[in-house]
Amino acid sequence: MRWVKLQIGDTPGVRISLIALAFAVTGLCLSLFVRPRRVWIRIRDAEGGRSVVEVGGLDRADARAGLTDDVAELVTELSRRPEDVSAT
Repeated sequence: MRWVKLQIGDTPGVRISLIALAFAVTGLCLSLFVRPRRVWIRIRDAEGGRSVVEVGGLDRADARAGLTDDVAELVTELSRRPEDVSAT
């Protein structure tokens, strides 16, 4: 007498697991490569009808450089006159 062994496999959760893994890896990459920074901008009235814009920033990782340059660039852009600003 001969016997036949048949096995049928179905893995319906593979697609969900792979999608969850892709999201986890993407989140890990974002947390490693995106700089967690905070920037504050305060606009207050000054004498003569002028406005004073104050800009401050906080880099959550002390070892990384470039926050000072980025804040200075933001200040430069904010201090431009409205007619100098392009429409882009």
